[in-house]
Amino acid sequence: MDDIRKKIDSIDRKLMELLDERFSLTKKIGEYKNKKNQPIYNEKREKEILEKANNFKNNNAIKDIYKQIFKTSKFYQTKYGLIGRKISYSLSPLIYKEFGLNTYELIETDDFINTMEEGKFKGVNVTIPYKTEAYKYLENLDESAIKTKTVNTICNGKGYNTDYLSLKEILNRFDLKKVIIIGNGATSRSVKEALDINPVLLVRNIRSENEYLISDYERFTDYDCIINTTPYGTYPNIEKMPLFPLDKFTKLKLVFDVIYNPLHSPLILEAKKHNINYMNGLELLVMQASISYKIFTSKEVDYKEVFSKLRKKLYNIVLIGPSYSGKSTIAKRLSQKLNKKLVDIDENLKRENKDLETILKNHPESYYRDLEKEEVIKHAYNFNQVIATGGGVVTSSEAMEALQKNSIIIFINPPLDLLISRIDNTRPLIKKPEDLINLYNSRKPLYLKYCDIEVKDEKEMMERINEYFNN
Repeated sequence: MDDIRKKIDSIDRKLMELLDERFSLTKKIGEYKNKKNQPIYNEKREKEILEKANNFKNNNAIKDIYKQIFKTSKFYQTKYGLIGRKISYSLSPLIYKEFGLNTYELIETDDFINTMEEGKFKGVNVTIPYKTEAYKYLENLDESAIKTKTVNTICNGKGYNTDYLSLKEILNRFDLKKVIIIGNGATSRSVKEALDINPVLLVRNIRSENEYLISDYERFTDYDCIINTTPYGTYPNIEKMPLFPLDKFTKLKLVFDVIYNPLHSPLILEAKKHNINYMNGLELLVMQASISYKIFTSKEVDYKEVFSKLRKKLYNIVLIGPSYSGKSTIAKRLSQKLNKKLVDIDENLKRENKDLETILKNHPESYYRDLEKEEVIKHAYNFNQVIATGGGVVTSSEAMEALQKNSIIIFINPPLDLLISRIDNTRPLIKKPEDLINLYNSRKPLYLKYCDIEVKDEKEMMERINEYFNN
């Protein structure tokens, strides 16, 4: 036993010496990448190294160790990034790349102070749950941070709150008199200071005056604005229901949710349901990032241009409608025009021998609808897709609610006589015109319930999509 341990100790010493040398080299590579504005993460390089591990007996254990080495190496190389806990959902690296900064990385940590002490950062953003801790950590603070007791941007040892600066600009567009803020955390403080009025806070636990329990929302149904500052419903912790319904609010001018993933939070979907003006957190994210970018680099960027581009890129376009409306054909052309990934639900199921015709040989239609729902949900929370659905997908509320999260839903509704003329006996539920008419009439209320846009053909669809994104 002692002899074996001596060998292990000798190996450990060599390993530590080699790892120390490796990290010194990765730091030099990081300096080069930052100087040349090259991405820190190199997926191809990491795959090549992991492949080499397959030549060894304990390949899986070696791969696990190397994955940790990669993570540490990226940390040492990172000069710009976002510090937070469980932030894989963040769009910040994509936004900074649009600004021209390719070296921006996500820095996940359970220890903010240790991360700041060990990192050699030029500039970082800070998100949940460290905005208050960042404020307490720093001695040099901008007025925006002092006013809100919150820091979301650090550069050269100085703390700023670019959320607050952006919120002031956004909220000043609206003539708000009576505002409800949901939550009492760091973002809530930023919103509160950005307003020119004294808001009411709805919270889970009352800490100070002017705070009420969320369950007391009915006391404030005459208010004209609701702003959610909590992470409720943020991906991957998807929620179906809003914290409270909006049907009793009669004077709402704006519902604003700082969440941007998903694009349509439970609160925003509730606002859409009642035709209330709404805003998600995407514009706030891009605007505050543009201010942070200027602090980091002293360079101006047009945030509106990046916001418009990102909005068009992120949203899925979902096509619903009756059989023979041309959803699959139109989706192919649309995905090419908009440079979005094509997802055809029917084709995906067919490739796995799970299409409706095959399923009906041994199972009821309800069995197929469950398979269809699972396939829809698998894709619904991704971004930048054109999704062609089957005619009956609207009969599943679960599938449609999932699609609503990140999508514009378009009902393709050609004239009924045109649909009838296309019947070709390839649809198992439609053998004669009466079958199509009955299905169309039974499903039309659902198509109208879930759609954002109704069109009769592809030309009108393109016009309406352009109009939607240019508003």
